[in-house]
Amino acid sequence: MPRLVTQARLLGYRLLPGKARRYQNAQTGETISYNAFRKLANARSASTDLKVHRFEQTLAGSNNVELARRESGLSGREFEQYRRSFENRESASPFVKEHGRWIFRGSRGFQHTFLNADGQETPATFSGRNLIAMQNYRAAVSDRSQVELDAWKEAHPTGVTDDSGQTHYPETQLPRIDAALRRMGKRQRTRFHQQQFYATA
Repeated sequence: MPRLVTQARLLGYRLLPGKARRYQNAQTGETISYNAFRKLANARSASTDLKVHRFEQTLAGSNNVELARRESGLSGREFEQYRRSFENRESASPFVKEHGRWIFRGSRGFQHTFLNADGQETPATFSGRNLIAMQNYRAAVSDRSQVELDAWKEAHPTGVTDDSGQTHYPETQLPRIDAALRRMGKRQRTRFHQQQFYATA
């Protein structure tokens, strides 16, 4: 439900209270059904997600926000929606608010070490929404929540792209994660856990 609320807000809608899930346009006051909203959201997100992907890849390589906007084709509204998507996740945001104005502070890449779908230890640097995705993944592994990991996999069916443009598929099955950790020696396992939670770049 929080994800739907966030998505509605970014699209200019709000979820109305009550058992029947209906959404109201914040500007016009028009209400639409849940199915109509999902159709709208899917259509909007397909094109916008591609633009955001291009924006973040260009930004990670150039650290030039204007170049990234031109290369990606993000509209002013889409850019503002992207910037708002980092609310409550300031550590991953390339923007900071100073004296009432948003300032671009540079792409903030952090290294995450994880086990991929082949059980191999993999370090990679992520920024933007991909960084948030990996932070969520790490939290689910730390909580040992298979439910959260299943939800994470469903939310990222095409993997997560690092700042070099490589796509990764972290392991999301706890038994497989545990098996891979058991195959490690004690020193390797200790080093992996340290890098998993403290390595940055």
